[in-house]
Amino acid sequence: MEPSLRPQPLISEILPGLTVISLAVASSPYGSQVTNLLKSQNSGWIAVAGAGVVLCSWIVGTALDSVRNVFEEFIDWKIARVDWDFLFKAPADDIRKLEDSFLAYYFLDGNYVVGSLLLAVLALTGQIALWWWVPPALGVVFGLDAISLRREIKRLIDDFNRSRSPQSLPHKGVFARLRPSTVHLGGVGVFAIRDIPKGTYVFEPDDDDMVWIDKSVADGLPSPLRKMYEDFPVLRDGEFGCPSNFNRMTIAWHVNASKQPNLKCDPNYKFYASRDINAEEELTADYDEYSDAVSQA
Repeated sequence: MEPSLRPQPLISEILPGLTVISLAVASSPYGSQVTNLLKSQNSGWIAVAGAGVVLCSWIVGTALDSVRNVFEEFIDWKIARVDWDFLFKAPADDIRKLEDSFLAYYFLDGNYVVGSLLLAVLALTGQIALWWWVPPALGVVFGLDAISLRREIKRLIDDFNRSRSPQSLPHKGVFARLRPSTVHLGGVGVFAIRDIPKGTYVFEPDDDDMVWIDKSVADGLPSPLRKMYEDFPVLRDGEFGCPSNFNRMTIAWHVNASKQPNLKCDPNYKFYASRDINAEEELTADYDEYSDAVSQA
């Protein structure tokens, strides 16, 4: 087993466990009794009690982790498969990079979601007197963050697997091509050449990082060059998000606008299918979701 996967009391287990225990005890009939008991004891006893709380938090957090694993299996089976074999087959440096950047936070979020469900059940059955909106609020916040992290984890693992595939032929992972558009008459559009499952990142590997150019720079250029900035890049807070060079634009930059899109854009401006897409459909996105100005591609 890789050193980074050795068993240890992960913070992603202890913190959710501690949160569930603290909220459950504080909102139970015994909350005031526990507070009074702590006040009446010396510091040595409190230190021992604190160590016990940490141990209990780890135990509860491990239970939450187990439930999350069951949900994870269902999500991988029914919604979007993540190749978790990566954690056992990839080099230690690549595993550590994923763990340090996303994995621990993803597990933390997932365990918090399960803990929120547990607190909601205790509140609904009258076991604790917790405000009704607290567990759902926690679940929504951590759930949304978990979804975002899971997408990024999936993208990183898929990129890793593709980069080391022995059959990395030019057509592998290609889902679309350019044709005359049906939504932007007289213009170019991007069309699916095969069925695209929901959640698929359509234009990977698109590893050319965007550069951000102040809009005032483009405003001072001759009209043909200025129009390149108006037609293709993302506009955010007075800056154009562009390819590193317009000669390096992929077909992703030609996706046309629609208020009934079949693509979504993640925080890194990567397009993924927002629903199952059939072959021959034109791929579209809602520019207003990620850009301050709607341009005509």
